[in-house]
Amino acid sequence: MNRSLHLTLVFVFFPFLLSACSHVISREILQGAEQNVSFSQLADNTGPFLNKTVILGGTIAEIRRSRAGAEIEVVQNPLDSLGGIIDRDVSEGRFIVMSKKRIDPFIYKKGRGITVAGNVVGTSKKRFGEVEYSYPLLEAREIYLWRRGMVFQLYPYPMGPAYYPEPYPYTPYWFDPYIYWQLR
Repeated sequence: MNRSLHLTLVFVFFPFLLSACSHVISREILQGAEQNVSFSQLADNTGPFLNKTVILGGTIAEIRRSRAGAEIEVVQNPLDSLGGIIDRDVSEGRFIVMSKKRIDPFIYKKGRGITVAGNVVGTSKKRFGEVEYSYPLLEAREIYLWRRGMVFQLYPYPMGPAYYPEPYPYTPYWFDPYIYWQLR
């Protein structure tokens, strides 16, 4: 291949590669957001962050709809540098997202992951079981709903489980001496 074709291919495919490594929240909102805010700081005291944009993520616990829009209760989960949920088993609490958009509860189901960029508007005290809990309130500017997770079965060996587990259950199928008898 000649040099110009190589350069053309690089310039055509390079933007696609860069877009695959971008944050899920738009650049404009991301630039105006408070970057070094932990959820524990926000949950302890929302005062210093009032009317500032923060980015939080987690798993949807409940959705309440009203004429004004929707209220999404989210179990907070840590996010990676691109806004993706790192671990759904780790949480520092819950927060509430208020959205003026009409949100369909069939799509925004309990258990789905979301990343939210929103303005901090205060706290809301609600009962969580028998305890009164203080939820940080966010007014949504942008919500990213994560796709439903696919479950992959990973095996410690590169070829996966053997096709013929007896008498050699931990080796790939080509090490099984009886495979030649079965293929005849």
